Amino acid sequence: MARKPRFKIAGVAQLITQRGNNKQAVFFSEQDYSYYLKILNEAAMQEECQIHAFVLMANHIHLLATPNTPDGISQLMKTTGQRYVSYINKLEKRSGTLWDGRYKASLVEQGHYLIACMHYIEMAPVRSATVKIPKDYRFSSYRANAQGEGVGVKITPHQSYNALVPWAIDKSNEETQQKYKQLLREQQDKEEFQTIHKAINSNLVFGSREFRESIMSNGV
Repeated sequence: MARKPRFKIAGVAQLITQRGNNKQAVFFSEQDYSYYLKILNEAAMQEECQIHAFVLMANHIHLLATPNTPDGISQLMKTTGQRYVSYINKLEKRSGTLWDGRYKASLVEQGHYLIACMHYIEMAPVRSATVKIPKDYRFSSYRANAQGEGVGVKITPHQSYNALVPWAIDKSNEETQQKYKQLLREQQDKEEFQTIHKAINSNLVFGSREFRESIMSNGV
């Protein structure tokens, strides 16, 4: 079966997911999560990608990132994935496939759509009943975006996040964080959640009709 083409557009955010082979675990200890974040951070700097949000779950990962170059995301995922597989295979004395094929990605329109993707990502541990509240999950970007804390990866606020409190002078201040926390306390609309889920698992564009049409008309 032919692979679906990827959209490669610099400056446009992408919602990314990668799952373990046959839905099996890819993280086996806290050390594994920490190591993945370390190499993700290094690769993001190397490949000029800005990370806006992430979550590492036991058998999959979600990222929201903007590349500065057309091939930035593909190189980010290649570099991170290869280094992590080598690390796990050596540590666990295993061989073979860890990931379930290629990562999947969806181009995301800024504004409400991008914030909705952040909600989708950072509330994943709550949806899975891993924790009751998002701040209790260590391996996501929630504590950076909602509390201004370090999370092992440099989090670059997207302009859509900064626009939550447009009058704020200091874009990392508590007003923006409080507004963001308030948004995440609200349950995500079921239809919106399903649309994001479909987009990220089918390499579709997530945004308005005008945004989708503009992406399609500009080609891959």
